[in-house]
Amino acid sequence: AGATRTSDQTLFGVNLNLERQEAVFQSSEGHSEEVVKYDLLVGADGIHSSVRGAMEAQLDDFAATQRSDFMLYKPLPVPAPGAEERQGCFNTWVASDASELNCSILAPPNADGTLAGVLLLPEEGDVTFGSLGDDVEANRAFLAKNFSEAFNGDQAALLAAAECLAAQRPSVGGLSTRTTSLVDPTNGVALCGDSGGSMWASLGQGCNCALESAVALAESVGDVATTAGGAGTARKIKEGLLAYERAHHPNVEAAVELSEGGMGSSKRRTMSRSFMALIVTTLFLSKAFGFLGARPPAIMQISEAGVSFASIRSLWRVQQGVATAILACTATALVLAAVAAVRTLAAAVFGVRL
Repeated sequence: AGATRTSDQTLFGVNLNLERQEAVFQSSEGHSEEVVKYDLLVGADGIHSSVRGAMEAQLDDFAATQRSDFMLYKPLPVPAPGAEERQGCFNTWVASDASELNCSILAPPNADGTLAGVLLLPEEGDVTFGSLGDDVEANRAFLAKNFSEAFNGDQAALLAAAECLAAQRPSVGGLSTRTTSLVDPTNGVALCGDSGGSMWASLGQGCNCALESAVALAESVGDVATTAGGAGTARKIKEGLLAYERAHHPNVEAAVELSEGGMGSSKRRTMSRSFMALIVTTLFLSKAFGFLGARPPAIMQISEAGVSFASIRSLWRVQQGVATAILACTATALVLAAVAAVRTLAAAVFGVRL
């Protein structure tokens, strides 16, 4: 109520004064500037946010860091999986010759049962998006050789995916953004979407997290934001911003961390061997001890509605610890078994006891 919508002005970030709560907007032609006083400023201005930049420059207790990813990706359609255990869940396929190619397909489910696939390839290596190019047959042969299981022998689906890949330019994994806070409650500022926490495309959750931040902010300060001034408005906005920080910042931090957890960050690999080992071990544990309540890998729950990023991260840390301990014990047992075998062989052949 009473809101004015303006679409031909740009926030002039260098003249944003948080202490005076003044924002300077510039006309699209660049001929005029307008100073606007605000009670609440929402920075939903993306990964290179002017609002976040002003917070970094003017607030002593605020900081932001960004990290680049070298991974490249292209979306592609994947048919509904034939195996029952793959239906309705987050699917992952690693190339059949993974040690050489280092490429993967990640595919969360669509409402109609099909999968929204993303093919990940490193920036450098024997096979890249550059080497496949816009040749449909080259892309089809690549998918048929390395990801036949994902297409269940469906040649039409395989061809459609190849045509989709050939028609696109690859996108980069992007920048992750971490901030010490999503708000400046004293001066009535909130960061929303990528401005407060962007993430790599590895898990396909950037848009989801941004939408969740908008909902969380609206739930925290929405009623206050529609009230025009009045006594107590500043106090209510501050309380709402602090509530937004408590409710959503842990989820943003978790989503960013999960997106960096094992995918990308290397010019030649899309998935580290240690990450693959953890995924396989956790999958084995969930299958072998499902009757004891063992849960599937937390990363596989990333697309489930009602499961927060923070809870997924907490579960993943526990599962990582258990899987790492099991892998370490297994490696130790193999070493001890090898030593025992050598000692037994030496005693049997040479009569030497080691």
